[in-house]
Amino acid sequence: MTLGYFSNAQVKEVNFLGKNWYLHGYDFRIGNSIHSQAYDNKLPSLVSFPSENYRASTLENTEINDWGFDGPSLFTVGFVLRPFYLSDKVWKRHIEVAHDVELKRRNIAYFDQTPNPNFDYDYRDYRLKTSHLGYSPKITYSSPSFLRRFKAYASLYSSLRLPLNGYLYTNPDAKVADPNARSNYFTIHGTSYSDRIAAEYFEMCGGAQIGIKMNIHCKWNIHLERNMHTLHSFSKDFTQSNSGSSQGFRFGIRYMYGTPPTQDAKTLDDDNPVFW
Repeated sequence: MTLGYFSNAQVKEVNFLGKNWYLHGYDFRIGNSIHSQAYDNKLPSLVSFPSENYRASTLENTEINDWGFDGPSLFTVGFVLRPFYLSDKVWKRHIEVAHDVELKRRNIAYFDQTPNPNFDYDYRDYRLKTSHLGYSPKITYSSPSFLRRFKAYASLYSSLRLPLNGYLYTNPDAKVADPNARSNYFTIHGTSYSDRIAAEYFEMCGGAQIGIKMNIHCKWNIHLERNMHTLHSFSKDFTQSNSGSSQGFRFGIRYMYGTPPTQDAKTLDDDNPVFW
């Protein structure tokens, strides 16, 4: 028999609005997703263009240039509650409720190939860079421990994201560009752009995730999860909308309110797994 070091399952009681809330710990996650190509292709339509001619010229033949992963795009931090921690029903104790704050960033390249009278194409580059701040509530049900250190879990979640900042970088046709505008040149990843337009849109999503977590220390877990959700976005004036889907992976760590057992309370491998 090998001695294992595990934590006592604990929460921190927090009194709020006259009720005790059983705080279990804090989550930190980083992840990325692949959005549906149709969703990303339509995102520039949510931008408030200076004129309808500018809009039509930009959107007519624009296609996404680098659909797929573009580096970590979602960062979250939040706290986890166990509302039924003292329940006499064991299955209820496996329920967790989390509240996360999200920072989401996008960096998407587009291109436009417009036919010209010379039976050729005029090629122009565009790029959409945005960041959003969001709130995401989540409810999770975890399995009992297996192999003493692991648990599987499934979650349902939703998110509401508000624009922090964003721009659509463009190379407009001379016919639609403002001749009185001061020339600006922006270079991103080696590509130059002659104009940029504020890009602000709201985003909502809802979906599910499955994952596995491992207890590595009495106060720390690591998480690996797969998520899938639907997306809905709206322009700032709510005149344009967009819908699609997204899926991806997240990696996270959790700090818990666990207390190491005393030397005499160390558990043996053939004991029942400790509840954490």
